[in-house]
Amino acid sequence: MSKFVLHHASVACAALIAASLSAAEIGRSRVVSTVGARLDYDSNIFVNNSEVHDWVYSMNGGVRVIHDVSELTTDVGVWANGQIFTDHSDQNSFDPGIDARLAYVPSDKTNIKVGTSWRRSSMANEALNTRAKSADFALNGQWEHLASEKFGARLTGDYTKSDYRTAGYSDLANYSVGVDAIYVYSPKLKALAGVTWGESWTSHRSFNRRNPGGDDTRYTVGFEGELAPKVTGELSVGVQKRSFATASFGDNSSLYLSTRLTWAAAQKTVWNLRASQGLNVTAADQSSKNFDSSLSLTQELAERLSLEGSVGYTRANYSSFGGAGARRDHGANARLRLNYALSESASIDASAGIRDNSSDLATSDYQQFNFGAGFTYRF
Repeated sequence: MSKFVLHHASVACAALIAASLSAAEIGRSRVVSTVGARLDYDSNIFVNNSEVHDWVYSMNGGVRVIHDVSELTTDVGVWANGQIFTDHSDQNSFDPGIDARLAYVPSDKTNIKVGTSWRRSSMANEALNTRAKSADFALNGQWEHLASEKFGARLTGDYTKSDYRTAGYSDLANYSVGVDAIYVYSPKLKALAGVTWGESWTSHRSFNRRNPGGDDTRYTVGFEGELAPKVTGELSVGVQKRSFATASFGDNSSLYLSTRLTWAAAQKTVWNLRASQGLNVTAADQSSKNFDSSLSLTQELAERLSLEGSVGYTRANYSSFGGAGARRDHGANARLRLNYALSESASIDASAGIRDNSSDLATSDYQQFNFGAGFTYRF
């Protein structure tokens, strides 16, 4: 009972802070606050073949402060999410987070973007086939400059780190730096070609585990902007190669893919396509090659009623030192969500989803079904 009271008190405090901030005038800043609550049923809370089910109650609250002055825009948000499990109280969680973004545009030809975030997360991890807790930090930046109307360059940098608080799992870290040549194909479309260097690794490993990461090099070409009438987004393809830090893994190469496309087919109909493939590492000291794809539809059914639906396919190959944890997975999923706006600020939703994952490792061969309903208030 104490955990239940503490959780609700914390979320209530977050909601009160959000309300007070939203009512305040902070210079030229815009304040957006959100609170929400959900009740969900999950047939497989640990995403493995044990298929343990439970009801989950969650509450969340957050505040964003957006400040826009001339060439500089800042965006800072704080939030918290809490979960209570009906039968598995040891999985109850309260996870806060914060993020900040800065955009500086001194001229039409130059822009600088910097972002950072920290969050505590408690969630089902499909690579680990269990629920895991971690503290995640991210830092990224981008500098872009056009030397002429047609040609320019972009420099990028990223750093991520996940410290796992669940026993038996390693911490993850990754950094990358990249440079791209830019060709302005049209006012609404850019072509890019470049190379990215990086390194990924695990730390605080359990006995007899080895680092599954190494040095990564990625060569890519792509486009971003309006790729066709009513189709916007980005498309990047190339080759990624990893030289492993541990000799027993052997070097690995993979097709690299990163695609995010939006097609506004009609005034009330929007399609989204997402696809990606690349090399990663897991907290179980595995190197993985992952392919993820999804096709989603947002359809406005009435003035206040909308429907969201999606289907997806995933494939993953995992390898590790000594073969422990090596496996091949592939899965399909589908999801539906119905949203109804009670007012300009309040909305309710009902959702349902299903996933089928097949694997040559018994633990990773499972099915999952979930459904639930929620309420959101923005002010």
